Amino acid sequence: MAGLDRKHLRLQEIQRLLRFAFKPRHILAGGYVGKHESPQRGQSVEFRDFRPYMPGDDVSHVDWKVYGRTDKLYVRLFEHETELTVTLLVDGSSSMHYERIPGVVTKYDHACRIAAALGFIVVHGQDRVGFGLARGELLDYLPPSNSIGQFTQMLDAMQNRQPTGVAKLARCLQQVAATVKRGETIIVCSDLWEDLDGFFQAAARIRHAGGELIIFHVLHPHELKLPAWSAAELIDSEIAVRVQVDLDELRPAYIAKMRERLEMLERRCRQAEIQYQLALLSEPYQRTLERFLERRCS
Repeated sequence: MAGLDRKHLRLQEIQRLLRFAFKPRHILAGGYVGKHESPQRGQSVEFRDFRPYMPGDDVSHVDWKVYGRTDKLYVRLFEHETELTVTLLVDGSSSMHYERIPGVVTKYDHACRIAAALGFIVVHGQDRVGFGLARGELLDYLPPSNSIGQFTQMLDAMQNRQPTGVAKLARCLQQVAATVKRGETIIVCSDLWEDLDGFFQAAARIRHAGGELIIFHVLHPHELKLPAWSAAELIDSEIAVRVQVDLDELRPAYIAKMRERLEMLERRCRQAEIQYQLALLSEPYQRTLERFLERRCS
């Protein structure tokens, strides 16, 4: 477990995550039965592989013969168990560099922590998780796997990248959508300062393929109401345009426009059957994630 201790997933946080499970929204239609509900019945259960034991695993799945030979705990994995497949797409653009506490927590960090926690929950459930970073193109792509080794690669990829440039989220989502099969889930962690028409077109492709899309909309409270200053120089972090503004004069109209934008996003997500979750940096990511999972499993 010590090997999982990274910037975006700390050991002390893992125990809290063990009580959660990520469940498929719909019955999975893949060639498996057993672990998750499946429309297929009557198939045999065959041994497939081992993976290292993790706290919270069912001890009945431990292979004690292997333990006797190696003095290490491994759990057995079986074919024809329904495997949930989740791909995590994190926005790595410059706008995600905005900080909650200067030099401490950026929107990118917040998004990565949500993605890392979800990835851990999925892998701990013996399901498959993939990863990609949206930064002009799809970077650091890892195809879905239930390998702990690949999960640590995902954590390293998050930690080793810095947000810069533009995301081109729609383009990256289209690349991910090309690989989606029925019953698979794509989770996007982004501030959604993007071409929304293109994004929802890519989302429609995922839905048409029988997949599910979930959005964690990561925002700083300043993006909702503007900072509590009288005047400021606003800088577009992606195209470097600078504008001097009177924030007190601008604030009422800005708040109204932002409220309209959030209402529009939630409406379009409902229409497209996309699960939407606002993730503000003013709230610990664990609380946002717990609220999302509790609502999903209820």
